[in-house]
Amino acid sequence: MEELAGRVPTGLEPREEVKRFHTLWEAAAAEGFAPEPALPSEAPEGVREPPASAPPEDVFRPMRLAAEAAEKRRDFQEAVRQGTKALHAYSSSLGRDHPQTLASRNHLGHWLGRAGDPTAAVAMLTDLVEDQRRVLGPDHPDTLSSLHRLTEWRGEAGDPAAAVAMLTDLVEDRKRVLGPDHPDTLDSRHDLAHWRGEAGDPTTAVAMFTEVVEDQRRALSPDHPLTLHSRSHLADWLGKARDPAAAVAMLTDLVEDQKRVLGPDHPDTLGSRHDLAHWRGEAGDPAAAVAMMTEVLEDQRRVLSPDHRDTMRSGHDLANWLGYAGDPAAAVAMLTELVEDRERVLSPNHPHTLDSRHDLAHWRGEAGDPAAAVAMLTEVLEDQRRVLSPDHRDTMRSRHDLAHWRGEAGDPAAAVAMLTELVEDQRRVLSPDHPDTLGSRHDLAHWRAETLGPAAAAAMLLDLVEDRKRVLGADHPDTLGSRHDLAYWLDETGDLDAALAIMSDLVEDRKRVLGPDHPDTLCSRHFLAEWLGKAGDPAAAVAMLTELVEDRKGVLGAVHSDTLGSRHDLACWLDESGDRAAAVAMMTEVVEDRKRVQGPDHPDTGASQAWLRRWRGKAD
Repeated sequence: MEELAGRVPTGLEPREEVKRFHTLWEAAAAEGFAPEPALPSEAPEGVREPPASAPPEDVFRPMRLAAEAAEKRRDFQEAVRQGTKALHAYSSSLGRDHPQTLASRNHLGHWLGRAGDPTAAVAMLTDLVEDQRRVLGPDHPDTLSSLHRLTEWRGEAGDPAAAVAMLTDLVEDRKRVLGPDHPDTLDSRHDLAHWRGEAGDPTTAVAMFTEVVEDQRRALSPDHPLTLHSRSHLADWLGKARDPAAAVAMLTDLVEDQKRVLGPDHPDTLGSRHDLAHWRGEAGDPAAAVAMMTEVLEDQRRVLSPDHRDTMRSGHDLANWLGYAGDPAAAVAMLTELVEDRERVLSPNHPHTLDSRHDLAHWRGEAGDPAAAVAMLTEVLEDQRRVLSPDHRDTMRSRHDLAHWRGEAGDPAAAVAMLTELVEDQRRVLSPDHPDTLGSRHDLAHWRAETLGPAAAAAMLLDLVEDRKRVLGADHPDTLGSRHDLAYWLDETGDLDAALAIMSDLVEDRKRVLGPDHPDTLCSRHFLAEWLGKAGDPAAAVAMLTELVEDRKGVLGAVHSDTLGSRHDLACWLDESGDRAAAVAMMTEVVEDRKRVQGPDHPDTGASQAWLRRWRGKAD
């Protein structure tokens, strides 16, 4: 017992130290020594106290296996329940500092995070790391493993900067203790790259993941599951760095490799197919995203179950792509059902449930009901503040969207006030140059125009374009988006020539960077056609819009809201060019399609009907 009390003798490899600790403990237990219980509280319901003659594992093993089985099927709430029972049994029988108790605390902390409580995970793992440093030593692999998990949940709890700082130190410690090519070291480098991206630096994330993948290919093998996993994340960050075409190309290759190595129904293969569908949509093809995501969803339902988290994630994203493809009503219907499923399976306060409620509110607004969007986002925001924290990125995202829909519901002054406050908070929490901060400044410019006039928006956007060029690059899609809006508000100030000059250049840049059929490119082409007509050339407007309508039909579909908008404006310019009959015929079709797709009470439907009545009245 004296040797046991000395914990671990020096001079042994860490894993040999743990093995020796277990050997000593078992020898002490065989001689009748028993540790003092570390947890004085009563055992959770269902935990039986071990008989004196029974080996502890006879009691622990069923609970441990039940928790592990729940983890495998991703029922983390059940894993927490079983893990809590197991932890109490281990701690009561073996002591708080026994390696098996420490390992049980590690698992339980992780499962708490997966069950939707990252704050509880951080609290438990913080205490655990301190105990492991004291009992095992700061360089023990188990200590480093718990520290790695702690960094994950610090990031998930809304503090990616803290995760970056901790992982930067951890990578160096693992290089020193385990070696630079050890899988655990490579895993920490993987997570460091991820949180650098989440902290607002996707370009650095791409560079770091590229290096990690190369080292994993060399140290582990090209087909090792960890290598494949990092390739998946590299593709995702390429997309987030605004290169969706590169993400699509990389994921296309990865899916084939995963089918070959893991099998077509492996969860990782299905996950990469999900990501491939997503980036096909982000690359400008929402219809392809819908088709691919529908297939993935069906396969996940068959292989994993309808209630599996990955299945529900695909259902969530399919709903969004249905909305982006021009069917917000379908998005609303699907998300309404998904919210109920996530509340039942995960809990009403789980971050994933809150995320689905957030997106449901968004599509209620896009479907023509901004007041409902405001009401729903107000509730979501309160829950996120309570569950996640006021400074969590998801909470700030809901504040951003609530401001947007307050403006759309007719209160632009409230939108300005909310976004002004949000920008200050994002500068404090994220940084002045964080993409989210820049995004809120972009939207603030829009609502400033509604309250102070277009000149105020143009002034803000002039500064923002320069900041986005500096931070993101001149060809970044967000920079291009701010240039688009700058042109729009310049036109609203009456400076049509400046607006035309910017938009003409922008159309060419978007064709080059995004492609001629990308929705953003199509949008800029629409405005360029409009302004050519305003500049006195209705024939040019008709020619450009005729071509644009066909392109939008091919990419988005004939009844997508953007396609309907171009068809509406084409009818108007047909009338301006002197062809009233063609204008009436086209607008009649637009009105019927808008009634059917958007509803008779949608504002766009009313606008088209008003033009049609005006022309028919003049004709009479």
